[in-house]
Amino acid sequence: MIVPKETTIMDDGKLQLLLDRAEISDVQLRYATGLDSRDWPLFRSCFTDEVETDFTSVFGVPQDEGVSRKSRMNPVTLRASACL
Repeated sequence: MIVPKETTIMDDGKLQLLLDRAEISDVQLRYATGLDSRDWPLFRSCFTDEVETDFTSVFGVPQDEGVSRKSRMNPVTLRASACL
């Protein structure tokens, strides 16, 4: 097959980028629709459940700036809003 010079063949990375953007747009639409229509289950579907994560392997243990040892040892609890 001969492909003209001005034609770009889509690689996996570009395709994934488009798929990711479409997913983000879908979440934004669900968010706005759920909020505007007060459809709280639809609105809630835009968010993940509460997650716990520990970043000490990346950032290390914080210095003793008035922080107790117990609080330094516990993982950080985050509320994440990510597309499902």
